[in-house]
Amino acid sequence: MSYIIKNPGVVGSLLLEHLLLIGTTLAIAVSIALPIGLLVTRYRWLKVPTIGLLGVFYTIPSLALIILLVPIFGLNPASVIAGMVIYAQVILVRNLVVGLESIPATISEAARAWG
Repeated sequence: MSYIIKNPGVVGSLLLEHLLLIGTTLAIAVSIALPIGLLVTRYRWLKVPTIGLLGVFYTIPSLALIILLVPIFGLNPASVIAGMVIYAQVILVRNLVVGLESIPATISEAARAWG
């Protein structure tokens, strides 16, 4: 606790950097997961292979994944953001599919009727 009190500028700048990484990751992850979730909900046969593939990516240890991404993105925050986006996909896509599948059929028909 004393480090935080003695170095508020350093802690504040690192906190802002962390929030920027998380915000960027979340924006990218949601923009990727939303179309995938809609596609999987529309074409039910894609559910098992998509969730399975994303689950395989989720089982890769984070340090190993970042090392695999370094040749592609370089040793910078982009590698970390790409890794976090990959990890977020399994959670976001699975929850989007479950959420969309839980909408009652009558509500879906009413929404289609309204356009």
